[in-house]
Amino acid sequence: MEFIIQFVLSLYILKNQSFGEFIHACEPGFKIPCEKTAKGLIYDAYDWSYKELSSLLLNSVTAIHLTTDLWTAKSQHGYLGITATWLFSDFKLQEVLLSCNHLAYPHTGEVISEELFWIICEWRLENTVFTVTTDNSANMVKGIQLLCNNYFDMKRQPCAAHTLQLSVQVGLKQCKAIHYRVKNLQNFFWLPKQTQRLHEAQYEISQNESQDSMKSPLDVLTDVKTLWNSTYLAWKCVLELHNAMKLVSASLLNKSDRTLQREGEKLENLCLSTEEKG
Repeated sequence: MEFIIQFVLSLYILKNQSFGEFIHACEPGFKIPCEKTAKGLIYDAYDWSYKELSSLLLNSVTAIHLTTDLWTAKSQHGYLGITATWLFSDFKLQEVLLSCNHLAYPHTGEVISEELFWIICEWRLENTVFTVTTDNSANMVKGIQLLCNNYFDMKRQPCAAHTLQLSVQVGLKQCKAIHYRVKNLQNFFWLPKQTQRLHEAQYEISQNESQDSMKSPLDVLTDVKTLWNSTYLAWKCVLELHNAMKLVSASLLNKSDRTLQREGEKLENLCLSTEEKG
């Protein structure tokens, strides 16, 4: 069960024939539990862990910091995750997950405030919470403000990574032309046929440079607004693939098919110049 929990696997794996054969090969005498037994083991583990964590918080915490984030799963269900961080008496850092509960829509500041209030009370942290880190979304800021005004004497700490990402987005407004072209480069090579051409160009460059072997070819990355380092990684990848992109452009321009030539012209206009790359 620890294996299933650690790798976030579905209990359906207990019925999987290949998994059963693997377990039998490791230990022929072991009988894989049914789904009902597995759920019972998980419930028992939760009850034990809940009691242990409650005791740990009660006996070792004098001041505690919370971090919370609201996110949406692929199922479109909202979840509010809350972690707690504190120091032991020997200054050893401790971090635990307090909850990751489904939060019904609408995700207003009032709803967030109430959910946080009940979690703090459930773990008896009313007198030990002193700060809480969140992103800078309006509903989260309001939720913490309501929590501080109505219930607890604590302060909100803006997430450094999220704040940095906002700074990156403001900075990109100062180079809109290049930002636009990078975005279009990402879109151009998002198509499977262009991705394949980019891979082939990387292999050709590798052979021309007399490299014995080449690592797996790179793909163009797409940055995400809420992920602070994704823009850096995406732009860094474009720079690393500059020569391969230019080779793809030259190859398309040399084709006799006018449609392919137009694709080459489009790519040539999108590629960064030597000065811009530098």
